[in-house]
Amino acid sequence: MVTTQSATGGRVFDSKALHLLTEHIGRRSRRSHVLDLGPPRQSILDFFARAGARLHIADTPRYLRNHDIAFAADCHHVPASKFAFEELLADAEGPYQIVLAWDYFNYFNRDTIICLMSRLNSLCSRGTLLYFITIVEPHMPDVPARIELDADGALHYQTDRTYLRNSPRYAPKVLENMMPSFRMQHMFLLQNGLQEHVYAFSRPKTPPRLNVLTETSLLDFSTPVSRSGARPTSPLPR
Repeated sequence: MVTTQSATGGRVFDSKALHLLTEHIGRRSRRSHVLDLGPPRQSILDFFARAGARLHIADTPRYLRNHDIAFAADCHHVPASKFAFEELLADAEGPYQIVLAWDYFNYFNRDTIICLMSRLNSLCSRGTLLYFITIVEPHMPDVPARIELDADGALHYQTDRTYLRNSPRYAPKVLENMMPSFRMQHMFLLQNGLQEHVYAFSRPKTPPRLNVLTETSLLDFSTPVSRSGARPTSPLPR
C-alpha cells in the first residue's frame, strides 16, 4: 500500500477498496446509487460521477451540529436510538448499491452502530457494499478526518491531532456482531494505523440488543486524551 504526504499535511493512500467500489459500479447495467454519510465534498461527488454513480449526501456532521451533538467526548445525555437515524436518513429512499461510512464508526459506540445499521437494513439490497475505515492505533484524533478523493482513487486523509482520544479498535468479530446483515468481503491494512473495510449486505437480520435501552451516549465511549492535558471540546469537521 503506497502512502505519501499531501501538501496540506494529511496522508494520501492508494485505496484498493475504492477501486473495488468502482468495479462494483461498472458491473451494473443500471446506474448505481451511493449513500454518503459524510458532508458534501466536490472531489467525492466528481469521483463517483466519473464512475457512473449518483451520490446521495446524508451529511451526518451537519445533522449532529443542528442537534447540538459534538464528536467531542461530552455528549453523555444523548440517547442511542434508531429514531435519530430515522430523522437523519428521512429523505433516503434506496436501495443503495454502496454506503460510505468513512471513519465514523471509530466515533460511534456499539449501540449507535447497531441503531445505524438497523436503519440501513431498509435502504440496502443484496450485494450492497458498505465501506468504512477503522483506526487500529491506541489513540486517534478527537474528530473524524476530512477526506477527499483524487480522480485516480487516491484517498486524502486529513486530520487534526491537536487533541487525541482513545480509539475503540473494534475487532472484526465485534464489527460483524454489530451489523449482522452484512458480511466482510475485504479488509486492507493501510499504513499509519488505518484499515479499510468492505462489507456486503446479505439479507436483513434482527440486530443485537442494545446495552442500554434508555439513556446512553450516542457518540462518546472513551475519555479524550489532550496533548495539553485539558479536556477538549472540539468542533465537528466541516
